[in-house]
Amino acid sequence: MEIETDRAGSPAVLADLDDDWLLDLAEESEVASREAERRRLRLTAHWCRRRVVPADPHTGAPGGGDPAQRWRLDPDEAVGGDGCPALAPFSAEPLGTAFSLSTSAALQLMHDVQDLVHRLPLAWARVESLEVPAWRARRLAQATHGLNAAAAAAVDQAVSPRLHRIGVALIDRAVGEAAAEHDPAAQAAREELARRGWDVRVGPEVGPGGVYDGSSWLEAHGDTDDVNRFYELVGDVAADLATEATSAAAVPEDVGVRRARALGRITDLVRGTADPGDRTGPAGAPMTRTRRREARAYIHLTPDPDDPRPPAEQVATVERLGALTLERLGPWLEHSTVRVVGVLDLAATSTDRPDLVTDAHDPSPELRELVVLRDSHCVFPWCTVDSRDCDLDHVEPYVPPEDGGPPGQTCPEGLAPLCRRHHRAKTARAWSYRRERDGTYTWTDPRHGTHRVDPRAR
Repeated sequence: MEIETDRAGSPAVLADLDDDWLLDLAEESEVASREAERRRLRLTAHWCRRRVVPADPHTGAPGGGDPAQRWRLDPDEAVGGDGCPALAPFSAEPLGTAFSLSTSAALQLMHDVQDLVHRLPLAWARVESLEVPAWRARRLAQATHGLNAAAAAAVDQAVSPRLHRIGVALIDRAVGEAAAEHDPAAQAAREELARRGWDVRVGPEVGPGGVYDGSSWLEAHGDTDDVNRFYELVGDVAADLATEATSAAAVPEDVGVRRARALGRITDLVRGTADPGDRTGPAGAPMTRTRRREARAYIHLTPDPDDPRPPAEQVATVERLGALTLERLGPWLEHSTVRVVGVLDLAATSTDRPDLVTDAHDPSPELRELVVLRDSHCVFPWCTVDSRDCDLDHVEPYVPPEDGGPPGQTCPEGLAPLCRRHHRAKTARAWSYRRERDGTYTWTDPRHGTHRVDPRAR
């Protein structure tokens, strides 16, 4: 039996409610949700106010002119757009741990709140009055973050009165129209800003439950003409694939599958690794050979020559991707240089592996690999940065032997992966941590609260 309560605290059995009563409870639920999100934004706004860096009375620059405070003015710590006050660095970490958020999510929350409070006061007032849900206001803040204070104020005037009834697409469109009307030069600035963000990204297609099926996505963001011409090339090669001879028993491929396969064919043609007689693209266009770039994939496999299962039923693990059958993995390795590395004991200590211990600051490649595999992510609370993208930090600050440092400081139990931001937070003594005997980490925040991190539970 499911029981809910209305805003007056009266219980209600859901199965006994008529439609009108159920919809009344749904409306009350929406109000309660807006109140909860408003509370989160209010708390964040007050946290930001308490972290404002005082401005120099003569120059107006944050930091009060104190050279000892210059480290606080790292541009990476700018929170909020033009017109927002500067905040002390590492302000996001305590808030993130309180809200159970990663540092990047806490920073985004602070960016949004700073922009709402200082640049979009009309939208902020509508959140305060519960007329607009927090997600709409935050979307407006993110869409206007790159505008100067005057343009943001113009957008606030134009969009906030109708913010309660427009969705994401209309918010973005309204921001573009209002910004262009306020400042015709803004369009050129936006185009230049967009150009700086051009990129091509690739990532694994991970399904529900973290299941990986060997597929990945490719995302290209660039000049519209370039993107369209490449898409046409993909279509031309896909059409050529459709005309190639196939066995009678083969199932005809969908055009989408052929377009995906065309990416591999184009790559082979450009790199000169296709069949010797096939050196042209569609319509006989010559394909230029370019320097091949090295790509790495870390594959964890326990081979068993006596395993009776076919390759389609044997599984390896690809780092950052997931599990993959050997049948799917085999064609990948045909185009690769394979290096087989022996098994590492991830529980090894200085006692078990004295050969890994060194007095030097930098670990050996084998020791680095051990730590990276043992702790797969940055060990700061709620951080998910992959350990291969992290610095290896000495848990106890490293002291060179010539300066009196103890021997064997660089060892398995003395190192931990920290992303660059959290490495800086530790180095600046904003946070501190220690590694426990069971492999967990205990962090101490600026308020002397403690947070336990178990890398094995990621």
